[in-house]
Amino acid sequence: MMAIGLIGVRAHAQGVSDNAELERSAQARALFEEGLGLAAHKTWELAADRFRRSNALRESPVVEYNLAASLAELGHLVAASELLRQLDSAPSTSAEVRSAARTLLATTQPRLAKLTVVVDGDRSGVRVMLDDAPLHDAVLGVAIPADPGAHHVSALRSGKTLATETLTLADGGSATARLDLQTLAEARLEAALAAPTAPRPRASIAKKWWFWTAVVGVVAAASVATVLVVSGNHGATP
Repeated sequence: MMAIGLIGVRAHAQGVSDNAELERSAQARALFEEGLGLAAHKTWELAADRFRRSNALRESPVVEYNLAASLAELGHLVAASELLRQLDSAPSTSAEVRSAARTLLATTQPRLAKLTVVVDGDRSGVRVMLDDAPLHDAVLGVAIPADPGAHHVSALRSGKTLATETLTLADGGSATARLDLQTLAEARLEAALAAPTAPRPRASIAKKWWFWTAVVGVVAAASVATVLVVSGNHGATP
């Protein structure tokens, strides 16, 4: 009786698992079809999002190819090219998808740009960023594939920006971003030392308390003199 009970529990658990897998497949398919609709309207950002979500639920070479195509349309050529290469080499990729991946890769790869990031100075504790992603030390000083377009390269230490450069890469072009850690620090120091000291403002004589005291005294004396003069003239014979 106990053994039969255990078998029954296993069978029930297997049934629940099967249902969950079917539900996951249905969700993945719905997301994939939504992605196709968005791609048809050239809403590539949302299409890529739906393909990525669908593939997270159930990996599929067809979904991955459509994701790579959407990324290429968005200009994310590095990610698209790498995904296409993985599809080409994966045993699970069908001949049809592999052929499509090779064709798309042949048009995408020549557009890839090359970027070399050179950092001069003390790199201890320095984190180099390419746009919003950190760069590994292993790729500094060598040409790496990059998407065409504008890029922002920066070097940070303890959250403070030490050097920065913005550059634009053309399709198939190459460029070098040079971050001089010492130059920026020295420039800031020189700027601080060269800044002219603001002259100490001279206090207006009208703001000094003794000035107004003297003025009040003079005015008071003049008033008395006037009174005396007027009083003296008042008693005089015209």
